[in-house]
Amino acid sequence: HAVKEQLEKFAERLALLGAIFDVPGKKARIADLEQESYSEDFCPQPNYAKKHKQELNHLNDKVDEWEPHSTEVSDLQGLEK
Repeated sequence: HAVKEQLEKFAERLALLGAIFDVPGKKARIADLEQESYSEDFCPQPNYAKKHKQELNHLNDKVDEWEPHSTEVSDLQGLEK
C-alpha cells in the first residue's frame, strides 16, 4: 500500500512538472508546425525553413525526453491495480 501511495505522489509531481514544462503546449506547437510544413502554401525563404525545422526538432527532442517518464509511471500504476 505504501508503494502505491508513493507512486501516486510521484505521478502528481510528474504531472506538475509536465505542466511547468508545458508538454501539452509543446505538442500543440509541434502539430501546428507539422501542419504548416505540409501545407501547399508552405514555400518559405531558406532562413525561415531552417528556423522552422530547428524549432520543430527542438520541441520534438523535449517531448521525446519527457514521454518515457510519463509512460513508465502510467505502466507502474497499471501494475498496481
